[in-house]
Amino acid sequence: MFGLVGVLFSLLAMLGIVAGLGFAAVMAVRGVRAMERRGDGQGDLDELRRRLEQLQATVDQQAIDLDRLRASQDFTTRLLGERSGESRGGAS
Repeated sequence: MFGLVGVLFSLLAMLGIVAGLGFAAVMAVRGVRAMERRGDGQGDLDELRRRLEQLQATVDQQAIDLDRLRASQDFTTRLLGERSGESRGGAS
């Protein structure tokens, strides 16, 4: 009787191993397919990268324009300050 239990236990162990390997194979195939889909998404990633670079260029240009506006505002403020100082001095 012990021999029959030992054989059944061995068969059950083999069945578990086969089932585990089958599960691993299925998961490996699913993983490869997921990687292939991600590979197809490379175009989306490239598009996102291109748009991000375009956004960065726009932000950089805005920073340059803002700096020019600030310099222009400083210049205008200085001119108005000098002009108002001359008006006060000439009127006295």
